[in-house]
Amino acid sequence: MSLFCLVHGSTQNPSGWNLLVPELQKLGHETILVDLPTDQPNASATVYASCIADSVANDAAIVEAHSASGLFLPLVPAKRRVARIVFLAAVIPQIGKSLVDQVHSEPDMMNPDWRGKNPIEDDSIANFCFTIASLKSLVGR
Repeated sequence: MSLFCLVHGSTQNPSGWNLLVPELQKLGHETILVDLPTDQPNASATVYASCIADSVANDAAIVEAHSASGLFLPLVPAKRRVARIVFLAAVIPQIGKSLVDQVHSEPDMMNPDWRGKNPIEDDSIANFCFTIASLKSLVGR
């Protein structure tokens, strides 16, 4: 089976994967939950990528990033060999552009109903999050 390294988004923490982990384990997969340094707003993408790479001790890991974590996901394989990287409802970075630059240059990139929402405080977050069923389809079961 597979080893999944799950990377939360910018306004989340590892607990965002609490519903998914047992489902992956039922299928025989192992998981690693990365706790990104979201309390360090000035941390660079390299710092975030290093945090992920340092969490993965196995080069067979599938590193899966959600939301804004997609911005630094492509940097991880330069720091640690991994089996695969997966963008799960994640930002696909454009070289030389910040997330803000990308959103401004591509207004359709983000659902307008999501803009300005605080996923920690707003119950409408359920309309924008991925489901366990979609993740099961990702792993082929």
